Amino acid sequence: MTLFCTNCGEEVDKDGEFCPHCGEKIVEDNMVKEYKKNVYHSKNPNPDSIIKRKEKILYALITIFFVILFLGVYILMKTKGY
Repeated sequence: MTLFCTNCGEEVDKDGEFCPHCGEKIVEDNMVKEYKKNVYHSKNPNPDSIIKRKEKILYALITIFFVILFLGVYILMKTKGY
């Protein structure tokens, strides 16, 4: 029977102690049988890609904040005659 790691989704040896890909301890209860591999990957995207996407969103929001801030200061200074 082929098993897959629930942490990374890679195939693991049932007789091994740890997943050779991510180091997760192999316990048969924590492993997913082959027919569930596609379900696992479709519902649980790579955690690194989620972090990168959140970082991009954060950087975009910070950039937008500073653009609005500088535009507000520029308009305020222009209307006050500085």
